Amino acid sequence: MLPLFGATVIPEERLLDLEYTEILDQYQLTDVESLIGITTPDDVKKLRMQVRHVVFGKPILPLLSPQNVKENIVDPDYSDMQLLDHIDLLTLGMAYGINSRMYYFHSANSNGRLVIYHQGHGGDFLLGKTTISGFLRCGYDVIALAMPLKGKNNKPVTFIKGVGTIYIKDHEWMRFLEFPLSFFMSPIQAAIKHGLGRKRYRDISLVGLSGGGWAVTLYAALDERVNNTYQVAGTMPFFLRSPVPEKSKGNMGDFEQHYVALIKAANYLELYVIGSVGKNRKQIQIINQYDSVAAHGIKYRTYASVVSEKIDKIGLGGSFRVVLDPDNPDHSISPRALEFILDDLDSTTKSNKCKVADKTVTLMR
Repeated sequence: MLPLFGATVIPEERLLDLEYTEILDQYQLTDVESLIGITTPDDVKKLRMQVRHVVFGKPILPLLSPQNVKENIVDPDYSDMQLLDHIDLLTLGMAYGINSRMYYFHSANSNGRLVIYHQGHGGDFLLGKTTISGFLRCGYDVIALAMPLKGKNNKPVTFIKGVGTIYIKDHEWMRFLEFPLSFFMSPIQAAIKHGLGRKRYRDISLVGLSGGGWAVTLYAALDERVNNTYQVAGTMPFFLRSPVPEKSKGNMGDFEQHYVALIKAANYLELYVIGSVGKNRKQIQIINQYDSVAAHGIKYRTYASVVSEKIDKIGLGGSFRVVLDPDNPDHSISPRALEFILDDLDSTTKSNKCKVADKTVTLMR
């Protein structure tokens, strides 16, 4: 279980819906292990290169850096943050005129560790202010990103060969771009490169909510330098996203989440494996049991142990597990989830525990 910070109300219709409380028979028809075509370290290396090729068009990571850096900016939205030393604005320009504007939050009590925080489809990373603030108070520097076209990022009008001049208003229009997933992954790569160029961080952690959870899941599969990945209300294998009862419509996610070229190269289960495997690496998936979006319920039990055992058999180190938040019905990172992440990061380095609240309980596993 997770830390408890006040009462929450679970909608009654979800409490009565078996989609949230049981594993439907249909979900047990899939042989999960057969979906994971990775058995050796060489398989991991080859699959990572294939996924990079799908995302970037080549089997290696790009070496992008923000082209524009403004240090010590003033943003009234964050003026009340505790233990915030200063903020830098990082801007990465990409093809088709698309940009990514990121905030680099420097803790006034830095512990030498870097967190990349990725907001979801809800919009600006200001929505994640409480989460970002929690990391800062515990000494973590944070680079915060929003998804392409969201938050402080632009929505350009651009010419696409064979299509014409279009306004890229949402992610669905990005399907016309060449290597569209690169616009989601390149900002994370550039953020890490910039951060490592500024300070000698002891480790790199990714934290993402919703679509941001999807983004950090994919990025962890691309870059072995990522040590800790926490995807919250993020991804779910497709065989668990289309329940038979018509009252539960299922959820395919946005365009990028079911990009066919990526799914053919590596399904979600395989992304979990290559995003977790390796020395000093781990990935934790936090699921809000009564979240109305696809990643909910207890159906994760069909694959969690299979993925974990596969990582053990590969023999390179690393771990994967799923944690359930049974009391948060929202599509969010609850105070209990943040407390859990901070506690888990503390355990990684055996550092002094940093709390963001007074009361804690244990997360369901």
